Amino acid sequence: MRMPIMVANNLNWAASRLYLGGSGVDELDAGASPGGISIDSLAKARLLIVTGKGGVGKTTICGALSLAAQRAGKRVLLVEVGTKENISALFGADPLGYDPKPLTDGIDGMLLDPYLALQEYMVGQIKIKAVVRFVVENNVFRYLVGVAPGWRELITLGKIWVMEGLTRGKRDTRPLYDLVVVDAPATGHGISFLKVPKVVLDVLKFGPIKHYTKMVQGLLLDEKRTRLLIVSLPEEMPVNEALEIYHASRDFLKIPLGPLLLNCMYPALGGPGLESTLKKLERGNGPKLPSNSKELINANALKAAARAYQERRRVQLESAQRLESEVDLNVVHIPYVFTNRFDLDTLKRISGFVGGPFDAGEEDSG
Repeated sequence: MRMPIMVANNLNWAASRLYLGGSGVDELDAGASPGGISIDSLAKARLLIVTGKGGVGKTTICGALSLAAQRAGKRVLLVEVGTKENISALFGADPLGYDPKPLTDGIDGMLLDPYLALQEYMVGQIKIKAVVRFVVENNVFRYLVGVAPGWRELITLGKIWVMEGLTRGKRDTRPLYDLVVVDAPATGHGISFLKVPKVVLDVLKFGPIKHYTKMVQGLLLDEKRTRLLIVSLPEEMPVNEALEIYHASRDFLKIPLGPLLLNCMYPALGGPGLESTLKKLERGNGPKLPSNSKELINANALKAAARAYQERRRVQLESAQRLESEVDLNVVHIPYVFTNRFDLDTLKRISGFVGGPFDAGEEDSG
């Protein structure tokens, strides 16, 4: 259960008014990331594939990574895989479609619908767009391909391979995008999504599909270009699924791993003067709550909120310690941002916690 925003904001306000040596729960500590992020693992990559259990904040992390890279001077393509998109709302932009379009300066976005990718591929083979559209939009065809295993994953990864390889022109061979960030399917589907190229290569002995798949798999396994980023919450089930995809990558996917991103970590609350603050509030001689508060919160409620917050943080730290003990990766703590409205400014704040490698990489390349 999350602490109500009003309680968190008022607790932070009271703490900051009494100069606790900390800044409450609003201003977050970027130093919470043990080990930090390897500059080489992200700043020099061209493809970041982001996965994790549904609901852990994958899309938010993808947006934050894109903003951090854009701030470092990179041109970014942000790809959401599937038939429904959520990315545009984070940027306050118009809904995305299959063709890339700007989300903000330096960042394009696209919704990678596998059916549209299949249609595009078939047009390239058959050359007659009207025939392809008639076939792809046929309900019987959609049913048959819907039950056929692996085609959606392979055609989707193939389109990602195409987008990563785009250049600025026939004579200008510089990449069109410096970085492609992929909001991949959640863990369960994500593992099968990334496993398909290897399965296809094991089964097929020759032919154009084998050649096409070999190129896709080459990108996925390229340590110089690709990183798989796992996102988790500091909770039991998300940690279990993070470990599942971690071991899958180590054991058979063999996709190079980047740091593991532990999202929504509660920062340390208040500081050494917290207990003193709460006692003053209970005695009634502490600071008054802000006059613009829409909800009256008494001292006891505030104290209960602080205790609940501290207990939640204790449980989170246990989950974090478990994760850190079982993976051979940097585990990066991304703080929970307490806000009444999640918008582009909030996303920019979060990007500050994942932006270190890109900023440093930009300096190194200068």
